[in-house]
Amino acid sequence: AVAPPPDGDWKVPAPPPGHVEEVALEPWRRRGCRLGEWVCVCWGQSPGDRLGWRALERMHYAGHLRAIGVSNYTLGHLQDLLAHCRVPPAVLQVEFHPELPQRELWDFCQQHGIHLQAYASLGCGQLLGRAEVGRVAERQGRTPAQVLLRWALHQGVGVIPKSVSPTRLAENAQLWGWNLRPEDMAELGAMDCSRHYCWDPSGVT
Repeated sequence: AVAPPPDGDWKVPAPPPGHVEEVALEPWRRRGCRLGEWVCVCWGQSPGDRLGWRALERMHYAGHLRAIGVSNYTLGHLQDLLAHCRVPPAVLQVEFHPELPQRELWDFCQQHGIHLQAYASLGCGQLLGRAEVGRVAERQGRTPAQVLLRWALHQGVGVIPKSVSPTRLAENAQLWGWNLRPEDMAELGAMDCSRHYCWDPSGVT
């Protein structure tokens, strides 16, 4: 079963082939829901599974979903999907932080109207102690976490930070009304080393 997040969106974690509709719709039916905002598929099998995407397209056309998206797709995966899909993904969720800025993927999403959404924005916590992040945070009078989240927002990338701490939740909400300066972006941009802290989907074919 897929637990419902508070905002009514859904994430389907790699259902078996041919069972996308069943897995995605079952929690709504159980709770009496009739419409979801969007479903984002984390593919555990090949992102080229056209039957799975066709199932999401049917759900979209039937009015069960406002939009559909994918997670952990590489540039090649996206290109393959767009070559055969009828409904393009509205959202792509990927690991995205200064050590993994995914420039080509970002450019491609911009060109095709796909909203890029970042997870692991803090590098699973490993970037909070980096000297570069600390220097920018000191100049801005912000915390390292705020700097890393603002870095993504500065590029039009959505963030989905996770925390159960009231203090951290309040901190994460204070990302507006200030901007990173060009020198800040340059210093953070120099951290690029294509490092994954979660998992690397490039081996999925």
